[in-house]
Amino acid sequence: MTLTDLVERYGSDWVIRDVPSPSATRKRQLDDSERKACRDLTMNLWAADADDLGEQLAEQEWLLETIRT
Repeated sequence: MTLTDLVERYGSDWVIRDVPSPSATRKRQLDDSERKACRDLTMNLWAADADDLGEQLAEQEWLLETIRT
């Protein structure tokens, strides 16, 4: 997976960067109920490469959907 793929897939909810290493920041703050429901949700992600960042983004999106349903 490339950073361009990640931007296309997650860019509406995350700011994705590649300098100095792949990272992402949520575009909106998590509300209190979301943070209390799952301590694994985070605002920022750092990764070794684009594939690792893709896996982390997928997990964060899954966690958020899980607590919202």
